[in-house]
Amino acid sequence: MPDKVVIKGTLVVLTLHHFLSFYWPNIEHAAEAMLPVFDALHQLEAKNLIPPMSVTGVLLHQVPKKHKTHRTTDFFKEFFQLLLSSKTFGKVYFQDDLEKGHICAEKVILLDRQLAHEAGIMQRTFFTDLSSANMLKQRAVQYYGINHKMLSRLPGRRALFIARYDSQGVRNTNPMIKLLDNSLANQCWDLHSWSPTQSDQSPLHRITLKNQIEKFLGTDLSISVHGAHLTNLMWQMPQTGVLIILKCNFRDLDFPQLASETGVMVFKSTPIGCGPPEPPSMNFLEEKCRIEPRCNHSAAVQWSTLPRVMMRSLPDGREFPEIHKDYSVDFEKELEPVLVDAINQLEMIANRGPRCRRQHQTMIP
Repeated sequence: MPDKVVIKGTLVVLTLHHFLSFYWPNIEHAAEAMLPVFDALHQLEAKNLIPPMSVTGVLLHQVPKKHKTHRTTDFFKEFFQLLLSSKTFGKVYFQDDLEKGHICAEKVILLDRQLAHEAGIMQRTFFTDLSSANMLKQRAVQYYGINHKMLSRLPGRRALFIARYDSQGVRNTNPMIKLLDNSLANQCWDLHSWSPTQSDQSPLHRITLKNQIEKFLGTDLSISVHGAHLTNLMWQMPQTGVLIILKCNFRDLDFPQLASETGVMVFKSTPIGCGPPEPPSMNFLEEKCRIEPRCNHSAAVQWSTLPRVMMRSLPDGREFPEIHKDYSVDFEKELEPVLVDAINQLEMIANRGPRCRRQHQTMIP
C-alpha cells in the first residue's frame, strides 16, 4: 500500500514553468509560476474574498529533493516564506515525496494558468498591480531583518553591473566594466559590479536570496545581459531602471514585463546590423492537472494525477541559442547611447541629488 502524508491545513501545488517550457532549474522560470500565486492570494485577501491562508505546505512535484540546484541557491527553500508569509508554514514537498504515495491536505490550492492563443504561450503576468510587488518587498525586508529604510530610500545614482562569465555573457565584459565606470562617473553615478557566476566558468557558487534582495533594493540602474539573475528586478524600487544588453536575434519578453509591473523603466541595447528577432516557434505539451479526493480528506494529490510535462528543445538542450552566441559589445556605438538616454530619463523622473557638474553636454541641463 502506498505511503500517505497528511497535512493539517492548506497545500499549495506549484507547476514551475517558463513561458515556453517546463524547464524548472532556473529561478526566473520558477518565479514565473511562484509570483502569480503570491499575487492571486494577495489580491483575494486584500479584497476580503478569502480569509488569510493557513498554508502548511508547498508541493514542487517536478523538483527532485537532491537536485544540484539546491546546492547553488536557497531560492526554492526561502522564497516560499516570503510568498506565503504564514506562521503555520512548515515544509516544502518534492517529487520524491509524491512518488512514494499520496499527499493529503484539508485544502489544496492550484493556480490554473491558461494557454494564450498567440504562439501557444502561457499567461505571463507576474503582478497584476504594483501593490503586490510592494507587498513582496515589505515581506522580504521583514523576514530577513533588512533595514526597513531601504523601502523609503530616496532615488540616487547607484548603478549595478551584473557580470556573466559564462556563455550568456559577452566576450569583453571586463573592458566594458571600465568603460561603464568612466562614463557613469562623468555623470555623477557610482558603478558597482556583481557576478552570479564565477569567472572561471565553473558552476554557480551558492547565492543567498537575502544578498540579492539587498543588492537590488539599493540599485537605481541595473545593467546586464539577459539571464535568470534579472529575476531580482522584483526587488528594485519604482523610479529605477534596467538596461538589458541583448544579443542578435533575441527577443526578451520576460524581464521587460517584470520590470514594468514593478515600476522599473526598461532600456535595451542591441547590436548594430541585427535584423528583427524571430517569433517564438517552440511548442510544449501539457496535460491538465487533476486533483482527486482521497485519504478521507477534502483533497489529495497523487503522482499519477499531476501533469506529464515535456519540452521540445534544441539538440544542445538550450531553449534559445541566441543568448549563448559569442558577442563583444561596441561600447561607443551600441551601449553608451542607450546608457546616456537611460541616465537622462532617470534624472528627469526623480530628484537624485545635487546637479552633476561633470555631465556631458548630451545630458539634461
